[in-house]
Amino acid sequence: LQRMRGLANGQASLKAAGASVAALVAGVEGRMEAAVRDGELPGFDLDRLASRAEAATGTDRRTRFSSLSLLMQVGDGKVRITEG
Repeated sequence: LQRMRGLANGQASLKAAGASVAALVAGVEGRMEAAVRDGELPGFDLDRLASRAEAATGTDRRTRFSSLSLLMQVGDGKVRITEG
């Protein structure tokens, strides 16, 4: 199952401390950025979603976009999108 197609760039600045792998993973903090251009989201036709939500999903549907940018904050074992 493909989640997204396009040309992507990203960077991450993360830090962690712990005595085990589980502690390291749970304690990761930092920021991540991602940018995608000339892409599409297979399986969803967001243009039709507002008017026909029940018919908007399927294998032949897609949403094309020219750019998508995300800023994410990492902490407490979660990744939160702070800007999108």
